[in-house]
Amino acid sequence: MAQVSNRKVDAMKRRLMTVVTAVVLVMVIAQAAIAQEIGSAISSAATEVQSEITAVLPTVFGVAAFLLVIGVAWRFFRRFVR
Repeated sequence: MAQVSNRKVDAMKRRLMTVVTAVVLVMVIAQAAIAQEIGSAISSAATEVQSEITAVLPTVFGVAAFLLVIGVAWRFFRRFVR
């Protein structure tokens, strides 16, 4: 096997470091873009869920109040009927 001079090895190391640096930089930029998109999607989903809950909340409170009144009325009815 032929020996490679130190100069060539150093040159190959510099080229390799340049390529590795470029790849890492691209990965960091891509990761930042992906993180921003995920954050945007989560924010959008949270807004939609909040609007759905807000739309249904009055009905839920109405049903809960109705069930509470029925339960209290039933207890009073049982107490006075005995």
